Amino acid sequence: MPIIVSVIAAIIPMLLYLFLIYKLDKHEREPIILIFMHYIWGAISSIIIVFIVNDLVGLSFSYLNLIFPTVLQVILFAPLIEELSKGSFIYFSSQNENFDNLTDALVYGAAIGLGFGMTENALYFIKFGVDVKSWILIVVMRSSFSAVMHAISTSIFASFILLSKFSSVRKRKFYYLTGFIVAVTIHFSWNAAVSFEETFWYGVLVLLFYILVFVYLFYYSLNYELKILNEELLEETSSGILENLNLFYKKSKRFSNLNKKQISFLIKLGFTKKKLKFATDHEKIKLSAEMNSLRNKLNSE
Repeated sequence: MPIIVSVIAAIIPMLLYLFLIYKLDKHEREPIILIFMHYIWGAISSIIIVFIVNDLVGLSFSYLNLIFPTVLQVILFAPLIEELSKGSFIYFSSQNENFDNLTDALVYGAAIGLGFGMTENALYFIKFGVDVKSWILIVVMRSSFSAVMHAISTSIFASFILLSKFSSVRKRKFYYLTGFIVAVTIHFSWNAAVSFEETFWYGVLVLLFYILVFVYLFYYSLNYELKILNEELLEETSSGILENLNLFYKKSKRFSNLNKKQISFLIKLGFTKKKLKFATDHEKIKLSAEMNSLRNKLNSE
């Protein structure tokens, strides 16, 4: 198939997945430019890994005369290297003020994973789609499964990085390491299963389970956000908005009685108050100033 067709076939499904995930974020949708930046990083890191890191690992296997170097590379080293690459950007982007709740982590993590999957899929479509039939099969299988795996594994890693922001300093490294291990395990289990024809469908079943976990986490995160907002905004009664807000939570869990700016300010205030409980002394100064700024903005609306 022509290269341009393979590239388009790799891009369209990933953008559709990304749009769906973006729309699922009900309370405070992330800036599109930030989501796209994460998507682009995923796409770029895939190229770096494929053409530099994986090739070096493959050469090392060949030099040591190891048996089945390609299989070992795919099953053992690819998950470690790829999850570290994808997760590194999440770590730095988590310092951004927009990265302040579990839903954000799932969205940004998925964006990186889908970007990574897009580039990887394009390379596979070009290299292995030798005829129309094989090309269609590869497009369907990789778009339905492999790229989705990348989105899920990075989202889970991002979730643990997010949890570290709401924990004490001593526990943060634990969350980083745990998130990395879980992401690598997801990636490893998929690669191990699909590397052998006899276990391929076991891999599909495992991935379907991971998809259900991701959907549950997204649903849970949306409801948990409401819980945090209700708890953290109880003290903000002076604005006169909170009383109506709490009443509306009970009815429909939406904010239709508020304008968009009020919704945005309230949500940011609630999550900022939550982060303040686990912040260092240096972080508390910045967060307190941010809270006062949000209160002033609310009062001026």
